[in-house]
Amino acid sequence: MTKTDLSIIIPAKNGAPYLPTMFGSLLQQGDIWQRSQLIFVNDGSTDDTPRVLDEFGEKFPHFDVITNPEAGGLANARNQGLKAAVGEHIAFLDGDDWLAPDHLPTLLDAAHRLDVDFIRCDHTPVEG
Repeated sequence: MTKTDLSIIIPAKNGAPYLPTMFGSLLQQGDIWQRSQLIFVNDGSTDDTPRVLDEFGEKFPHFDVITNPEAGGLANARNQGLKAAVGEHIAFLDGDDWLAPDHLPTLLDAAHRLDVDFIRCDHTPVEG
């Protein structure tokens, strides 16, 4: 096991309206933050995304931002995040996603307990 259990990669372009909900859900993930890395790829945003990143970045001990002056697309942004990742495990989130409380610690515990390299879980679309 590495010192960093989890690298979470979040690419987004113009996600300012959704990011507070996403970051709020990350803050409900228990005590994983000392051993987790959060990598945000700001993919050419022209809205208030940088301000939101400044606001929430200070709440996470290992928060890295990669800023693209022009959008390169979702796949390229995820690949940039992967290059910067140091965690034993990788998780991808989108800027408009949110997680149930303790979702990430539950997945990490299962990965370690089961000694597996990959865990897949489903998602639920929410509208309204």
